[in-house]
Amino acid sequence: MEGTPRHTVIVSHGSALRAVRVARRRYARLPWRPLGLIEQRRVLAACAPNRGDIDMGLLYREGLWDFEHPETPIEVLVTHRNQTRHRPGLRCHVCSSALPAGSILEIAPGIYSVSPALMLAQYARSHDFPEVVALAFELCGTFSLKESHVPGEICFDPSDHERESGYFESDPAIHAKELGRQLEGLAGIGNAKLALRAARHTLDGARSPGEAIMASLFHLPFAAGGFAIRAMRLNHKVPFSREARAISGMPYAVCDAYVPESHTTLEYNGAYHDLSSSRIHDERRTAGLKAMGITTDALNRIQLADIDALEAEAIQLYRRAGARYQNRAHAHRVKQVELLNGLRRAFGWPEC
Repeated sequence: MEGTPRHTVIVSHGSALRAVRVARRRYARLPWRPLGLIEQRRVLAACAPNRGDIDMGLLYREGLWDFEHPETPIEVLVTHRNQTRHRPGLRCHVCSSALPAGSILEIAPGIYSVSPALMLAQYARSHDFPEVVALAFELCGTFSLKESHVPGEICFDPSDHERESGYFESDPAIHAKELGRQLEGLAGIGNAKLALRAARHTLDGARSPGEAIMASLFHLPFAAGGFAIRAMRLNHKVPFSREARAISGMPYAVCDAYVPESHTTLEYNGAYHDLSSSRIHDERRTAGLKAMGITTDALNRIQLADIDALEAEAIQLYRRAGARYQNRAHAHRVKQVELLNGLRRAFGWPEC
């Protein structure tokens, strides 16, 4: 395209993750434009970054550079080692593989980013499976962590151990089905195999880290440390019947994690549920769901640290579905604890 700048910057890896989180916090969505194949090739060919030629002010305004930590390098993507530049504050990553259309997104004129799918494949190269699952749930959820967040960094408010902090509401950056489709076209790049494995077990619509941890544990297969509840819908809307509306005073309920085969909804109750107004709302909502034949099982942060309590809940879900809970995965308890702690660590929760 004639409008392609002579020199471009394509942020990648950790810089791209920071950029995605900044955009979702600012705009409550990811507003960047995906490139077509021809334009994408031109942009990639023009990326031979030099720190001295980069408009650092523009990168700062777009949230791609941390002014408070200028020693943190800007990570960029290039397609050939001849395009790399060895400069302080700049880290180049070579990707010579052909990228499918939509792998590069335009942030601003001359400034681009790798797509969420490509970023997840890159992330999977240096992170373990629970951390990759956590990021996939974040990208496909309606929440985004702080741009400065790194796995293992505790994000509790020290004055209130029960309150989640460090995340913002946002539209999804991508949907799970599309994430999986794009990762299939990125075979061999980063660790796309691990990222695709995580994407295939990712559900759309988690509203908080707590919901993502809960959904991951119950949804992932036994071999990964989960409880293999395959049929699960996050933030599923249940329209109420006339009787349910009369009992609850509500036209519908939105279930955190609805398991249709068990006629049960799992609800993650954060600290705000302890408020009197929230308790009244929860009681009315539970009564309405009961009138619809749906059982409500509430889990709090304490239970999300107790693998025995979580497995007992899984057994109940299987029983209500008329099935038998049979976890024959080798060393399944070890895998369950590793998954639980890995997810907690990824979202900044203390390990149990």
